[in-house]
Amino acid sequence: MLKYPVSVLSGLALLAGCAAQKSDDAATPLALLANDEGALCDRVDELLLKGQRNSFGLRFAEAENAFSELLSIYSLEPVNQRCPDRPSQAFVLMNQALAHSSQERFATADGLFARAEGLLRDGAEVPPERLTRERTLYTAYRAQDLLNRSAVIGAREFAEAAANSFPEEGVGAAFGASFDDLLIGGSDEARRSIVDEASNSHARAHILLLEGDLPGATEAINYALDLVNLVPRSAAVYRPRFLAERALIDYEKRDYDAARADAREAADSFAALLPRSPLEARARTSLGRALAALGRIDESLEEYERGFRVYEETPVIVEFKALWPFFRLGLAEAEKNPARREEYAARMFRAAQVIRRSITAQTVSGAAALLGQGDDAKAGAVRAWRTAEEKYATLKALQIIQLQDPLNQSEQTERLAREVADAGAEVERLRAARDRIAPEYQSAIASPVSLGEVQTALRPDEAMVQIVSGEPRSMIFVISKTGVTARSIKATEGQFAVLVASLRQAVTVGAGGVAPVFRADFAHILYKLIFGEVTDELAGFDKLVVSTSGALQSFPLELLVTTAPGSANAADWALRGDYTGLRWLSADKAISYVPSPRNLVDIRLRAGLSAAPRAIAAYGNFAPGVDPEKVLRLNDLPPNCIGLARAIDTVGSLPGTEAEVAAVGAIFGADGEVATGADFTEEALKAASAAGRLAEFKVLHFATHGILWPTPDCFTDPALTVSATGDPDSDGLLSATEIRAFNLDAQLIVLSACNTASTYLASLGRNAGARGDVGTGGAGPTTAARIIRESGAGGESLSGLARAFFSAGARTVLATHWPVADAETTRLIAFFFERLKGGGVSFAEALREAQARLRGAPATSHPIFWGPFVLIGDGGLGLGGAGRS
Repeated sequence: MLKYPVSVLSGLALLAGCAAQKSDDAATPLALLANDEGALCDRVDELLLKGQRNSFGLRFAEAENAFSELLSIYSLEPVNQRCPDRPSQAFVLMNQALAHSSQERFATADGLFARAEGLLRDGAEVPPERLTRERTLYTAYRAQDLLNRSAVIGAREFAEAAANSFPEEGVGAAFGASFDDLLIGGSDEARRSIVDEASNSHARAHILLLEGDLPGATEAINYALDLVNLVPRSAAVYRPRFLAERALIDYEKRDYDAARADAREAADSFAALLPRSPLEARARTSLGRALAALGRIDESLEEYERGFRVYEETPVIVEFKALWPFFRLGLAEAEKNPARREEYAARMFRAAQVIRRSITAQTVSGAAALLGQGDDAKAGAVRAWRTAEEKYATLKALQIIQLQDPLNQSEQTERLAREVADAGAEVERLRAARDRIAPEYQSAIASPVSLGEVQTALRPDEAMVQIVSGEPRSMIFVISKTGVTARSIKATEGQFAVLVASLRQAVTVGAGGVAPVFRADFAHILYKLIFGEVTDELAGFDKLVVSTSGALQSFPLELLVTTAPGSANAADWALRGDYTGLRWLSADKAISYVPSPRNLVDIRLRAGLSAAPRAIAAYGNFAPGVDPEKVLRLNDLPPNCIGLARAIDTVGSLPGTEAEVAAVGAIFGADGEVATGADFTEEALKAASAAGRLAEFKVLHFATHGILWPTPDCFTDPALTVSATGDPDSDGLLSATEIRAFNLDAQLIVLSACNTASTYLASLGRNAGARGDVGTGGAGPTTAARIIRESGAGGESLSGLARAFFSAGARTVLATHWPVADAETTRLIAFFFERLKGGGVSFAEALREAQARLRGAPATSHPIFWGPFVLIGDGGLGLGGAGRS
């Protein structure tokens, strides 16, 4: 997929000229804009520049923020009347739509595109001289949107329609004009038309590349380069992007030297124009691939890692397939050079940490943004660095554009060069200050950690396992205190997804409240796929810290079967529903999880132990009553997201959690606190956090629905359901963003009903999941347990929720992956806390013992009863500190 808009940033030079001198990124209050026309037009220019430059540079979350503020201004002020030469609201809407689409938020993108289309169809609010161009751009933007959705055929139709709509006279005249004519006599509109058509031809080239038409792709990209070269100032911006595309085409044509030359020029140009941007990172990895094909291995690895270093500080989507050539190269070199095997493994391990899927990218981007809010020193350090980065990027872009202008004067050039140098030095000074004053920033963006840092954090009896799934293979890393192993896994993300879906189906309650047969044979196949190549490396460790990705994030590895269970057609476990004879991975290993290796390092080496004086605060039995319209309004979502908002309101109450939290409270007596019903609200939790009361508890226990979105289409923040109130700012959801702002000092967070609603929400309420008595499957006896919690996927969202609690001050999260039976949950949780209360036992050991009690009884040996619970964070901790080893 082409993960960036190809039709944005038209007229960058024109916008930059207006906005470059504004170095303070603080927004001007809207009330002041209403009374100051100059301030209004300046702010529109600044936000347009910021939004389009970030879109162009693949920083879509930052672009979205700029366009969102810009839309607020357009909704309140008649911008096109007061600033007649600015783009229309439709133009801003389509740019915002493309920013959403590029983050895989397709439902909200559809709503924004629909609003833009309505304005363009009516035409009343679009200046007549802009209407034709903006309608054509809309068509080109829809082509990009379809490319983001991997709909190549539809994208080609839109791109061709856009190509046929560009005014022939503008381009035709341009081919007969000199550079000076265009710079001096050519209109801004004519130059924009040329850039628009060149950008659309670039999109067509990418589509043809995806379709395998290499001659057609070559012709289209060369035409784009010929066009943009007619507009020198714009060529400075667009030529590197078009060269990067041609490098991809050259590579597929096996013209590796041409691919190297184009990728080199693109990478170096991006480094000058948009320093440390994802565009530079992408061009560097393309250059690395071309160098590898030419046999220049050391140069290749160096360029790859230069690109990865850019990704490390930029929370954007990075797909596995972009790194697979590097992994393949690293594995091959390790095989040829056994003495350097661990060195190559360490390099691949660090690179694997920059892979981010859409929900993770948005989670870490939101966490980083939150650090820049507020009025404390940390927020000020982050804001100062961001403002300096923004100023430096603008000045750098102006410098590159000015150097292409035949009319530039040496005095102006020298002055701008000095300003660029000063701005760059200021960025580095403020970056160092940011890392000194707000070290949490690196945690917020989940920046990679080194092999040495992980080994320092590990204990002698445990190993870390990182599994990165993708296409055409996957990767596994095993790290101990003294070594590291990297292997490829002969399984793809798609194959993992099929197996996980089959196994999760077996823990979904069927008709009549009977649990299906758990396919232990499939669980053994999955075990061999994942761990078959590294069983020797894991043999000496009985504790594992695991980081997974993709479908594996939605499946507890404790349920893997380590020895062949026999055929499902004849085995006792299938015929009688008795799984006590199976050898589960959880019987051999105590397992905990981390969203990323960075989390383990931060918790172990930086967080310290909780100093909270009290034991536990437990919350449950929330009162439903969400207003769907209010949810949309508070989350700034379009009307087409109403289905999900309504589904939130109907996930159902959880009366069984009243007994659960009461049992937990009784274990700790006066050292605990319980709040249910009307006392379990957003407002009450925020007030308790602000007053420091939440930080008084070592454990916070939430027995409530976890809203873990299966896709980022509408909502991006996972959340917990709380009792709805009439407060205008309360939507009945405690979101990850709100949790990050809490002040906690918790050793443990318990989410005993987490991941309870994502399948329900994904189907927009069509199938809430069964409720009723659950049996053990097959012909076995039923239990009296009652399932009252809905379930689904959402492992990536669950990781996002855990990250939010870590940011707020927690060390470990105990969560569930599917519906949990009330009676069995209460028994498991009660035993878990009784063991912890006695002291000297880690969270991981207490959980393993609690699960083993249920697993050892035939009636509750089905994984549906004992399997959903997972520890995320430091499972080696206990209530009094580190548990026994």
